Amino acid sequence: MVQIKNHTLGTYDVPSDTINGNCVDIGCNVGGFIKKYAKHFKRIDYYEPIKECFDMCQNFSINYKHITGYNLAAWSESNKELNILEHKNKDSGSSAIESNILNEEWAEKNTIQKVKTISLEDILLKFDEDIDYCKCDCETSEYFIFLNKDISRIKYIGLEIHWQMGKDKQEELLEHMFKTHKLVSGKSPLLSGGNEEILLARKE
Repeated sequence: MVQIKNHTLGTYDVPSDTINGNCVDIGCNVGGFIKKYAKHFKRIDYYEPIKECFDMCQNFSINYKHITGYNLAAWSESNKELNILEHKNKDSGSSAIESNILNEEWAEKNTIQKVKTISLEDILLKFDEDIDYCKCDCETSEYFIFLNKDISRIKYIGLEIHWQMGKDKQEELLEHMFKTHKLVSGKSPLLSGGNEEILLARKE
């Protein structure tokens, strides 16, 4: 069974002008981000596909009226039912939605569970205002979530880009995102050859 690590959290730049803003956390895992920024944002909607991880986030977020969780996987379209695959390291934070771009790290195809999906469009529809900050760490699913989607309503995107999707997919995704956003911190993953946590800011 997949291992759940309570301390798991990447490093994300969160600009000060997002205070009292709206936030979406895609790939909440065990809630490290929402715990750290619970009092920073006026509203946080989080999405976590693994039920055990989602329940841990719920145990924390139930104390905050402005934080709402969804046991769904962000994806290119809503209402699909997809498999969550265990990574070879068995860490919940490395599990991924099954797709045709996963590499040999998920080759055994051990299915943890199935999960329903929600599209970026439907995530944004829950907000009347723009999103001040979107944090996304979802083990290559960022390709399906953001590619060819209108992200102009999101001011900042704190994103982990995963090298496992391949150079061509990285280039395709970043080329699309750079139409409306610019890189303000972090290294381009195309130069590093590994996973990179980057901050994108909407072009004004």
